[in-house]
Amino acid sequence: MIRKILTILIAVFNIMNIYAQKTDVEIFGYKGLVKSVKEVKCNYKDVFGVLTRGECRIMSKYLFTNEVQYNADGSPSATTYFYKKDTNGRLYSSHVYNSDWNLVEENDFYNNNLDNKIINKYDSEGKIVEKNHYSYDGSFRNKTIYNYNSEGYLIMRKEYNSNGSVLKEKSYKYNKGNLTQTSTQEGHYGRYKYNSDGNVREFRKTREYSTYSEMWLYKYDSVGNQIQSDYLYKGELKTTTLYKYDSNGNKIEESNYKNEIMIPVSISEFIIEYYN
Repeated sequence: MIRKILTILIAVFNIMNIYAQKTDVEIFGYKGLVKSVKEVKCNYKDVFGVLTRGECRIMSKYLFTNEVQYNADGSPSATTYFYKKDTNGRLYSSHVYNSDWNLVEENDFYNNNLDNKIINKYDSEGKIVEKNHYSYDGSFRNKTIYNYNSEGYLIMRKEYNSNGSVLKEKSYKYNKGNLTQTSTQEGHYGRYKYNSDGNVREFRKTREYSTYSEMWLYKYDSVGNQIQSDYLYKGELKTTTLYKYDSNGNKIEESNYKNEIMIPVSISEFIIEYYN
């Protein structure tokens, strides 16, 4: 009995080491051993020159858990499950990883019931080559195929509907390993520029034969966290978003402003609880 308990404890210890080293719930975009995240968004308005807070709402609240299946001998299986749940224990989403830490299955839930499922396929180098999307009842919805060049960079993504016809097509171009342009069959273009640290400093969207133009400008702190995003439409500043982070690099505040006045329209606070 003691030997069996020790075997189970060792298995749990090993998988938690894998969890801490490989994921730390970065799967869901967070860093560190995050236990829960709550987003509270408050609206603001200028009342006779006084910044006044209006309605505040809890936009989301998630609890993160991971679960490992074991073989008959007590060793962890090759499949690992990560769940995102709300405070009532209802499933929000789940990700399933194989032994190579490739995301092979994505599930979204509504009221604890499966809403849709995505099954991914990978090549021998671990690059995603196919994404299949299914409805809650198992019926096939659409498929996305990914193509790469000889250097391993994604150069084409095509989405097909259930009858096999092409729904969307997007191509990618690079310069020295950095993505510089995307384009679609409808004539929509995305162009990227980078700073000296390799972070995107400008992203511009245009349309062929059109004066339509959108642009996003980004600023970063000394460790690479994005701290500001400016949105411009046809060259005119429309909104500015400022970000703050905790010591783990997780976003804890997002403030949205209109035009150059810099009076916040809304401020979202992200309350993060960590495992000890």
